[in-house]
Amino acid sequence: MSFFVVNLRIIGGYGTLRKLQRIILAAETQSAWIRKAKGFQSTAPLNQLRHNLPPPSEVADLVSEISRSAAQLGIDFDFITIDSVSDAIERLKPLISEQSLFWIISDGRIFHCSAWICSWLAMSGAIYFGADTTLQSITDNKYIMSSILKEHEIKVPYSALYRGQERVAYIGDPKKSEYSAYFVKPNCLGSQIGINMGSSTSSLKDAVDISRKIYKDYNVEAIVQEFIPGYDIRIALIDGESGSFQHHPSCITVSTRKGERLSFSVNREVSDREWYRSDLPDGSERILTFCQNVVDQSCKLGFIRDYAAIDVRVDEKGNPYFLECNLKPFVDTVSFSPLAKLLGFNSVGDLFISAILRRYNKSVIAWDAGHRMRFS
Repeated sequence: MSFFVVNLRIIGGYGTLRKLQRIILAAETQSAWIRKAKGFQSTAPLNQLRHNLPPPSEVADLVSEISRSAAQLGIDFDFITIDSVSDAIERLKPLISEQSLFWIISDGRIFHCSAWICSWLAMSGAIYFGADTTLQSITDNKYIMSSILKEHEIKVPYSALYRGQERVAYIGDPKKSEYSAYFVKPNCLGSQIGINMGSSTSSLKDAVDISRKIYKDYNVEAIVQEFIPGYDIRIALIDGESGSFQHHPSCITVSTRKGERLSFSVNREVSDREWYRSDLPDGSERILTFCQNVVDQSCKLGFIRDYAAIDVRVDEKGNPYFLECNLKPFVDTVSFSPLAKLLGFNSVGDLFISAILRRYNKSVIAWDAGHRMRFS
């Protein structure tokens, strides 16, 4: 645990003068939550879930970025590792005040202990950065998100929701699809959990078999989508100074460390893969317009809080499709450095400190009005 002590005065613009004195970052270790995980039929899913918490090296990089930017502005910084829910609550509870802000930087998935901590912070009235667990649970459901955005004229692939071998709902008409392949993944786990090199298949029968295995291993429904040959785009978003969300789309390619390019990203445990970012090619106006529409609709519907990352797939003819919205992506320089540069920040740390200060200034209004629920 380390912190930097200096002073910062922040004028919130709401008739009050406030100091943000401390930012508390908390991240969950890969092994801590496994001891309490329930409901899985084998140890393989547990190992995959563990691998999708941030590895120590990535946490260290982000902590360094944020602590350096906070120190430049005179904000105390504290980093806490979540080893267990009870231990984390005991360590975080004394730090709750109107001059502190919390940021849980784990992936935010519902089945991790860090998600419970997010819920506890919200209920205790703490000022926190990022989405709460309720909003996370909605956006983690890929089928629901695709259904909602399709109703708002955002193009999505044909998608069917399966519970084991039973199709329980679908979007679109599979008979009209021009694609002859399917992609199968857990509907609400995220982080490439349950995705491997066999997740794409040309046979609907095989796709249903994959769904059955997902249900057996993870006890969750699967989403079966048309597989779209093409490439991925990740849209990085953050709450901007103008009062609206600023964003930057980047092309993302995935390769193994040996240089073998993958047609989609798979679980860390299955493949030692790396993400590579590049700018959109010239002539991408249609894609840029689509990305803007997805961001506008997601924000209008209230799905975004403070920051997020939206995934889009572009087919070989340049047609974009919405895939999913990640409300708590792990913050890395691959996705967010171009956005920091676009908005004139020197680093990803400076970009996020700016957004953190905006969240703090918004939150002290509720604190002053006495609308917070006090923890006891």
